[in-house]
Amino acid sequence: MRCFSDDLRVQVPVMFWDQSISVKNICSYLGIKKSLAYRILAQYRDLGKPKPAWYQQGCSSLLNEIDIRFLSSLINLHPCLYLDEIQAELEKSRRIYKLDISQKIVSVCALERNDLEQSLYMLRIARLAPRPDMFVFIDEAACNAKTSLRRYGQTKCGHRYAIDKPLPWPLQHYHHG
Repeated sequence: MRCFSDDLRVQVPVMFWDQSISVKNICSYLGIKKSLAYRILAQYRDLGKPKPAWYQQGCSSLLNEIDIRFLSSLINLHPCLYLDEIQAELEKSRRIYKLDISQKIVSVCALERNDLEQSLYMLRIARLAPRPDMFVFIDEAACNAKTSLRRYGQTKCGHRYAIDKPLPWPLQHYHHG
């Protein structure tokens, strides 16, 4: 089926009603069939304007910038993916995007900001190193009940992702994938 431009669809009613040209002459001038001319005139009569030659229903099938960045990073991570696997990952990504959920870097709430615990800690360190010239080495990479091994999480767009309570120890080391 041939697709005629919107300009041609606009010309038919103008030629018929404004210029009083017959449908037979319009068809010969524009190179269209009578059935198309009558269909355009009926649409103009019913809608007040001719129906567009082509209109898109549903979501856009074109890839936007976010999709292209996602696909290029996916292919960089896994260069040997099949097309159906790539399509499934893109659909998952779009579903998460439509839910208005984004991946964030985890910001741990200041659970360490407890004045009582901080003063108890300072007293414990003072007992271990009573003189000011002594060195104290602290392992900041240690994971305790107040820290989490998770570095990324998902939350609604516009909200910060914060861990109020870390996962229990066995679950912190469990990785599903």
